Amino acid sequence: MSQTSADPGFFDSRKLKVKSGQYVAWIDVMGTASVMERSLSQAANFVFKLHSHWMLHAKDGIDYYPMNDGAYVVANSMEDVKSAMLPVLESLAKAFMSEGEPLHRFMVRGAVAKGHLVHGCDALDCSTILKNNPDCPSRVLLGPVVAQVFHAERNAAPFGVWIDLSAREAKTSSPFWRWWLEKESGFEDGHRAALVTALESHFDWCLCHPAQSQYSKERLDHHRLLAREYFER
Repeated sequence: MSQTSADPGFFDSRKLKVKSGQYVAWIDVMGTASVMERSLSQAANFVFKLHSHWMLHAKDGIDYYPMNDGAYVVANSMEDVKSAMLPVLESLAKAFMSEGEPLHRFMVRGAVAKGHLVHGCDALDCSTILKNNPDCPSRVLLGPVVAQVFHAERNAAPFGVWIDLSAREAKTSSPFWRWWLEKESGFEDGHRAALVTALESHFDWCLCHPAQSQYSKERLDHHRLLAREYFER
């Protein structure tokens, strides 16, 4: 039996408001599942540090959707996405470098894509119950690009950002956004070199402590190679 408007959970998808051509960034904490199995307090520290850094650098005109160990960031242009991500990546990288305890370090990475979206706040007219409880749907973000950017993040290096083909200026342009090269960045070349050294040291420690780090050699070697390529001059 098909659902009707008399049903309490009725949702009329014909009234959805779809936004076209928006840029979506996804950034998350790497290896959170393993950390949660090891230590709830450490997982909470990593996740809430990520969101705290985003809140510290919040910008008008940027939609922010926290999703446990990561977040979607939505804007109308690539420049706005980069402007939002740059200070967050810088501050998280510096936090990583300044942490002396290996088990307290965490890495992030991200991706950017472009496509069609439905923001939860634009779906309120589709359902009476959602319209009466707008706080819940306002946290929802839907669209093929949401899945697209989530999967694209796997191509990124630690502390790197991968640009999906949908968001590149030209098909021949680089898939890397090397944020540390932006003229607005306060992350000088000395910082880049220090971050590379810190990453190499962290990978070495994880390799020697597989039980504590829960970092398989195969994944570790792959991420090390990605980081070396991404941060090369």
